[in-house]
Amino acid sequence: MPALAPPFRLRHGGDGLRRQRDALASREVDLLCDQTTQTTQYIKAGRVFFTCEGEESALPLVIEQFGDECMMYASDYPHWDMEWPHSVSQVAGRKDISDKTKQKILADNAKAFYRFS
Repeated sequence: MPALAPPFRLRHGGDGLRRQRDALASREVDLLCDQTTQTTQYIKAGRVFFTCEGEESALPLVIEQFGDECMMYASDYPHWDMEWPHSVSQVAGRKDISDKTKQKILADNAKAFYRFS
């Protein structure tokens, strides 16, 4: 099973694929729908985490789709395309996510992931 389903499958679940049953073999459709359901369930159950940097344009969309409990700030070693040392302030300064979500991304979700709390 792929780690993540393509955005269309995540956005529409298995419904869009089931509607296309005539175009694909029935068995293939069922397999793809099952994978989509399983992937989404893993994410929403807190078994999969994603990391982000402050300028991630898709961040609000991912949060809307999966919630804010699966997202952590990517605090890896500074690299050429990173805004270090201002990367935390990029997340903190965003206007398109709530302060509660920022707290989760910058601290609370990592604590939960590493079982520090």
